[in-house]
Amino acid sequence: MTQPQNFNLLLWLDLPVTNLDASIAFYSAIFDQPLRDARPHSASASLQFSGAGSGLTLIERAHSLEPAAAMLPYFNCQGRLPQAIARVRLHGGVLVQPIQSIEPFGQRAVIQDPDGHLIALHSAE
Repeated sequence: MTQPQNFNLLLWLDLPVTNLDASIAFYSAIFDQPLRDARPHSASASLQFSGAGSGLTLIERAHSLEPAAAMLPYFNCQGRLPQAIARVRLHGGVLVQPIQSIEPFGQRAVIQDPDGHLIALHSAE
């Protein structure tokens, strides 16, 4: 299946941080854009680079994981999330978290690829 020209494979990254205020200041300065602070609803802040995807969400955690192990890329499976998940085990992967709502952003499932990388598969539907 051919994807539309404006299709973004990588939607956003969840990046765990230990100090949300300092991280908001850092990434706002680096990208020269304000982040949307979701507090008090959620201990997170987001930066969306385009309306079609490509963003960053900082998630405050008391204890950070190793940076490489903590990052969770979201890959676009728009309109075909159940089909993509059905193929995970067939190709040596593991379903870590079944489809769940992440409103208002749609739904996701978290998988582990054959090399052990955690990946979120996402659909806005």
